[in-house]
Amino acid sequence: MARGSYAAVLDPTLISITKILVQIQAPASAVLELERAWVTKAFGSAGDPQIDQMERIAIVRQDVAGTGTSITPAPLDPDAPASGVTAKGDIGLDADISAYLFKGAADIAAGWLFVPQRGESLIVPPSGILGLFLGTFEGALRESPVFIVAGLIWRELG
Repeated sequence: MARGSYAAVLDPTLISITKILVQIQAPASAVLELERAWVTKAFGSAGDPQIDQMERIAIVRQDVAGTGTSITPAPLDPDAPASGVTAKGDIGLDADISAYLFKGAADIAAGWLFVPQRGESLIVPPSGILGLFLGTFEGALRESPVFIVAGLIWRELG
């Protein structure tokens, strides 16, 4: 039985190194289906959002939750019950990445959007952890620091 769709959004946050931007952990009693993920550069160190900035972006599966700032999942339907998901933002790479489910690169000044098409759903099993990764895989971002806005939308299935 579907419980509803929810969003975890990282408000504009100053990022200078490779990070997990947003992480969600499914409750032990539910499965999650990723519906959308996005990353956008709000503005750069000079305050100019128009500077091109190619960065690597990945959706990753993790074995261990990282340390970050708590994000309260927001229901897309105001009548939906509270989500059972634990969401965090601005996470260092203290959390192990066990699998790269999607890898790509994008000009984050223009923004990056991932919307799974039919047959390519990303499923998070009960107690599983999914993260939205930004970085160079070598450490520092190419233009650093920058303010980033990012988020995940998922459907919680009971």
